[in-house]
Amino acid sequence: MFDSHGQLVSIRVLGPVEVTVGADQIRLSRLQRHLIAAMAVEPGRVVPVDVLCEALWGEDQPRDGRNRVQALVSSLRRVLGEDTILTRPPGYHLNLELVTCDSGLFERDLPHLGRLERALGLWRGTAFSGVREKALRLVESLYYPLGMKFALSTLGEIMLQAGDYFDARESLRAAAEVARPMSGVALAGVLYRLGQAEAALGNHDTARSLGREALDLYAPMNRPETGDVRAWLDTLPASSSKSQ
Repeated sequence: MFDSHGQLVSIRVLGPVEVTVGADQIRLSRLQRHLIAAMAVEPGRVVPVDVLCEALWGEDQPRDGRNRVQALVSSLRRVLGEDTILTRPPGYHLNLELVTCDSGLFERDLPHLGRLERALGLWRGTAFSGVREKALRLVESLYYPLGMKFALSTLGEIMLQAGDYFDARESLRAAAEVARPMSGVALAGVLYRLGQAEAALGNHDTARSLGREALDLYAPMNRPETGDVRAWLDTLPASSSKSQ
C-alpha cells in the first residue's frame, strides 16, 4: 500500500510495533506508538476518540486529551501521508487503501489452507510488544473477540482437517506461544487442538497434559467446549506411566 507520496506504508504489530515508509523505519514517540497500536487492533475499523484517550492515558487522561489525540494524528499524517489516517465520527481509522497492517494480513490469510505458512510467518514475537498492557486492554476487549483471537482458535482446526498432523503440531506450537499472553479462550482452543495433533501422532501423555491444561482454562468460564474436551480426554489410552 502506498501513501500520497507513492511510498509503501507498512504497520507491523505481530511482534514489536513498527512502522515503515518505503525502506525507512519511522521513529515513533511512545504516544504515537500506542495510538498506531490501538488503531491496528482491527485495521480499518473506526476507533472512537474516547477509546483512544483511555488507551493512551487510562485513568490519568489530561483535560485536553481529545485535542492531544488530534495533534498526535496530525503528527503521524505528516510522516506517513495525509490520507493514511482518516477522520470518521466518532474517531479515526487506518486507510487500508494506503496502509498495510500485518494483523489484517494474518486474519485474511489464515482461513486459507494454502496461505497458512505465510500467515504464521508474519509473527515476529509477542503481538504489540513494547506497548503497555493498559494501552490495549479496552480496545482489545472491543475488537479482538471477532478478530485475532477467533483466527487463532480456528488455526488448529483447519490444519487438522488437512490431515498433516506433523505440520499441524509445529504450527500449533507456535500458535500456543502467540496465544499465551491473550485470553484463556484463545489459548485453550489452541492447546486443545495441539493435543489432538499430538494424539494423532501417538504422543498420548503429551496430548493428555495439553487437554487438561485446556480444560482448566475452559471450566471456570463455563464454556460449552468444556464437555468436548472432557469427552476427548476419555478417548485417550491409559497413561504409559500407569501401564508400566
